[in-house]
Amino acid sequence: MKIQVNDNTDYWLQDFLTTGAWTTWQERAIVLPLTAGANIIRLTSATADGGPNIDYLRTEWTDEPIAEIYIAPEPETQPVSTTQTIYIAGDSTVQSYRASYAPQQGWGYYLGDYFNADAVTVSNQAIAGRSSKSFYDNGRLQTILDSMQKDDYLLVQFAINDAAYSNEERYAPVCGNVDNPTEGSYEWYMEKYIEGALEKGGTPILVTTVIGLKAYSNGQFVNSYTDYCNACKSMASKYNIPCIDLNTLMVNHYNAIGYDTAYTYHLIGAVEGSTDTTHFTETGANAVAGLVANAIKGLNLDISAQVK
Repeated sequence: MKIQVNDNTDYWLQDFLTTGAWTTWQERAIVLPLTAGANIIRLTSATADGGPNIDYLRTEWTDEPIAEIYIAPEPETQPVSTTQTIYIAGDSTVQSYRASYAPQQGWGYYLGDYFNADAVTVSNQAIAGRSSKSFYDNGRLQTILDSMQKDDYLLVQFAINDAAYSNEERYAPVCGNVDNPTEGSYEWYMEKYIEGALEKGGTPILVTTVIGLKAYSNGQFVNSYTDYCNACKSMASKYNIPCIDLNTLMVNHYNAIGYDTAYTYHLIGAVEGSTDTTHFTETGANAVAGLVANAIKGLNLDISAQVK
C-alpha cells in the first residue's frame, strides 16, 4: 500500500503479504511522522490487485526512527558484481540511513568500509522495527535468499524487537530449546535464516544484539538481552556456524572508552532534547562496524583475509 500522511506528497510503500486464509489476521507496523491533534493517514493500493482487508488502525508513540520515504530506484547501470556478498538482516541499530537522518546511522552502513571493495560487497538489508519474526513474515529474508549466491554470507542480528511482548507483529520469545524450538519462538525463526543460507550454499554468521547506554550498572557496562544472546550462541553451536558475540564486544569496548565517550556513540549525546540511548550516531555506528569487522577477521573464513 502507498501510505501518505496529511498533505505531504512524499509517501511510504508498505508490504502486506498474504496471511494464508481469510480468517487469519496479522498486524503490520510502520513508523510515521504524526503531529499533535488530528491527522489524515491515506492508504492507496499500489498494485493492480488492490490492497489488504484492514480491520483496524492502532497508533502508539515510539522513539524508533521514522520509516524512510519511498524513492523509486534508479535503473541499474553498473555491471553485476562478481565479488562475494555479505548480506545483513537486522533492525534499526544496523540499518543504513539516508543523509537526512544524520547524525543517526546503523553499523551496517559502515561495514563495507572495512573490507577490500574489489573482493567483498556488503548488502545491508536491515530495517527499523523488525524482529527475527517480522523480518521473516514480511518476506525480507526471502528477498535476500532470492539474490544470495553460493559462498555468500548472511549476518543476522535480532533481539531488541523480538522482546517486545506487547507487539504481536514482532514478539518472538526465547523458548530455550534449540533442538526442538517452539513454533513462533526466536530459535524457531532463527532456524529459517540459518537453514535458508545453508541451502543456498552460503555461510550464516549469527550476531548477538548490541547494547545501549542503559546496560550500565555500578559504574560498569554489562551484557543485556542475555536470554537472546545465549540462544543466539546456542543456535550457532548447534549448526556449527560462526557467531559474533557483539554484545560482549561492545561491553568490553564501552568499558575501555568510558561512559562519557560511549555517550557520544548514541543519539542522546548528539541531538538536543533526544532521550534515545539505543540508536547510534555516525561515530558510534562506525565504531561498532569496526568491532564486527575485526571479529570477522578472526573467524578464519575466506572473507577474513579481506578485512583491511
